[in-house]
Amino acid sequence: MKTKRGDKFAKRKYTTLLFDLGGVLSWGKKSENMRGVHEQVAQALGFSMDHYLDAIDGSYPDAIKGKISGKEAMKKMSKNLNTTPEKLEAIYREHYKKSFKINHELYKKILKLKKQGYKIGIVSDIWPIAKKIFFYKKYYRDLDLVLASCDVKSRKTHKKIFQIALKKLHTSPRETIFIDNEKWNMPAPRALGIKSIQFRNNKELFIQLKKLGIGLK
Repeated sequence: MKTKRGDKFAKRKYTTLLFDLGGVLSWGKKSENMRGVHEQVAQALGFSMDHYLDAIDGSYPDAIKGKISGKEAMKKMSKNLNTTPEKLEAIYREHYKKSFKINHELYKKILKLKKQGYKIGIVSDIWPIAKKIFFYKKYYRDLDLVLASCDVKSRKTHKKIFQIALKKLHTSPRETIFIDNEKWNMPAPRALGIKSIQFRNNKELFIQLKKLGIGLK
């Protein structure tokens, strides 16, 4: 199959790499994860984790799926948590920034792969509040695609978000690799024929990509 990037590139088995954001391109400090952030927010508000989860149930997942806006989610959640939307958002922003950082080693690697002709994209399950923090401008500037579940109204457990990514990148499933840190996000892309890799750390990922013929020149 020939692509716009030339005959040499067309000979490669894989032409496109899609990366998860939280847990892959942005990861927790001291092994923090997204649940860790929620635990910190609950503690900052003075609630038990059970009470906090009950308070955000419905609104938070609906915002990730794009069923409601971030503003609407914050309004409902803040009411249940006896605070204001402004204060609640400020608390989220503080703990997201405190707990996560860019995976610079991997980010530099994928920029080099992009220069070699690979199409590079992000596919993320994310709600509008976190999107403001994690969707750095450099992602939009440097990568071929940045796709948020809250914008396309589909999560990674469904085929739709990957079908949108493939269409936007003008690529096929068999040419695409998806990298995510969670096993439960693998079935949907694999059902489409996308090669899926579970991310554990940079070193292991680089070894796996090299075995698939993807390495730095």
